[in-house]
Amino acid sequence: MNRTEIFALVQKKLENELYEIEVSLEALMNDLSNETKSSAGDKYETAREMIQQERQQLETAKQNKRQQLTQIIRLSENKPAEKSEAGSIVTTTNGTFLLGVAIGKIELTANSFLFALGLQSPLSQLLLGKTTGESFQLNSVSYTITSLC
Repeated sequence: MNRTEIFALVQKKLENELYEIEVSLEALMNDLSNETKSSAGDKYETAREMIQQERQQLETAKQNKRQQLTQIIRLSENKPAEKSEAGSIVTTTNGTFLLGVAIGKIELTANSFLFALGLQSPLSQLLLGKTTGESFQLNSVSYTITSLC
């Protein structure tokens, strides 16, 4: 899989997650509008409050996904460099990593995964500035960079 395909896949994954959040928000708003006041006022108020809390959590998740999507789009515009930097896809002997946005594990193919890491993560900090062939260790695990794109 090449760089363009990987970024397109990650972008599509984030767009799908954003869509799912928006669908959940819409369903939640329908629940809120359908919640009717009953004679048991406490039950009604508790249900509305729980829906409001869930709505706030979904709004926060939606905002985070939008930020991640913006970051991925911006990083995809970076040109491959000789040294790893934000937007680099680094393949090592122990995995493939996208540097620049903390999304986590992403399935590329049936047996192939990419780990999208924020720049502040310990592994990213060790990867930044490295070139193909360089080695390093993290938590007693040895890594050798096999390719950069």
